Amino acid sequence: MTVTSSTLSSLLVFFVGFGLVTFALRLWKRRIPGVRGRTAVTAATYFLRYAAALEYYGLRAAEIEAHVDALRADLASLDDDELRHALSGLGAPRTLAAAVAGDVRRPTPLRGVVWLGLAALLVMGLAVLLTESFLGGFEPHAPVGAHDSWSMPGMMVEATMGPGGRATMIGFGGWFFVVVPLVAFVIGSRVWRVRDRR
Repeated sequence: MTVTSSTLSSLLVFFVGFGLVTFALRLWKRRIPGVRGRTAVTAATYFLRYAAALEYYGLRAAEIEAHVDALRADLASLDDDELRHALSGLGAPRTLAAAVAGDVRRPTPLRGVVWLGLAALLVMGLAVLLTESFLGGFEPHAPVGAHDSWSMPGMMVEATMGPGGRATMIGFGGWFFVVVPLVAFVIGSRVWRVRDRR
């Protein structure tokens, strides 16, 4: 599949829709059976934020599920009013997660991979837009067989003009494509916590 500026908006809509569906499914997974309406959404959102906060502090998936399931089980017998009161009494999910996690400060490689993937998508989108802009100025004026390139710090685009007014052998590259995703991985996974734990 060739990604151009015209298909980039369709890809963006797809990823936003996919994100919303994923979020809705995660809320559904965190719900308390039998609780309905706004209270159900409030409780599920609290559990989702609590799970994310536990992950932030470096707990593993099984540990997170155990803590979230235990809290859900404690609150499952309450009616709507009692549930709302109990959730407000628990405080912010991140504060509760900090108390539960204690001194745990592990790196989180899974989050790092997610950040790396998102950074790679953003970099590729930028590359496509820059390539389309370059071709917009190159193709109308270049004779057949002409070769030209354009560069900026960390990124370059090149193309050779083919027949029919379209460029062939289009390429782009540069250190920007490697460094930005790696930096995103380091920040997302919080690699420095290995040193902190030592």
